[in-house]
Amino acid sequence: MTDHAPFKTKPFTTSPATYILCLLGMWFKRYGLWVILAVGASALAGVFIDVRYLIAALMLILIIMPMLIAFIVFYYLLDPDVRRAVLPVRMAYDNDGALHINYIEREEDFHPAPPPETIDASKIRGITKWKKHIAIVLFEGRPGFILIPENAIEPGA
Repeated sequence: MTDHAPFKTKPFTTSPATYILCLLGMWFKRYGLWVILAVGASALAGVFIDVRYLIAALMLILIIMPMLIAFIVFYYLLDPDVRRAVLPVRMAYDNDGALHINYIEREEDFHPAPPPETIDASKIRGITKWKKHIAIVLFEGRPGFILIPENAIEPGA
């Protein structure tokens, strides 16, 4: 259960760059220590044991890391739950802790907007602030969060 004031939003979308930055930030916060340890161990071994380990550290940074980032982006961003970020939506967070999502029709879309959905309070892990966005962290789903720009929140709602 989260303790946050109820709010409503104006129609908004989240830019892909912002979504990817938040996604990578959350992933590296969880697993980044292992990446840093691997590069650091290779670099230290290169300094104290053999220079070939320095080459291995450079390979980790210049070859493996970009491939890992590409894998993370494709793995998470091809999930159907990302529609909450890329489609224009209007959201409302009520007193009971449930998040109501209404997708907005656009004339240029060839497909109809998905039906409205409600995320119960039991599925919301917490609400935090990330840069100029509010991140609603979920217990389930592959991306596991919803980003709402602060300027999309209606004043006084």
